[in-house]
Amino acid sequence: SITEHNLYNKEIYSIVNELTISYRQPFLMYISGFKYHEIAERLNIPIGTVKSRIHFTRQLLKKKLRDFRG
Repeated sequence: SITEHNLYNKEIYSIVNELTISYRQPFLMYISGFKYHEIAERLNIPIGTVKSRIHFTRQLLKKKLRDFRG
């Protein structure tokens, strides 16, 4: 249902907003459609760092959302 979907999205943003800016920013850029190399360029960090931060955030979301959905 729409309400359940909205709650789920709210939970995602709540988890992401708890992250430090160095993890939050690349992830939000990624889900907004930026490619890894674009994020690396704009944030002036290595592409490997971008990939690992996005990977970390996705793993964290998977775990926390699994707990949320229970």
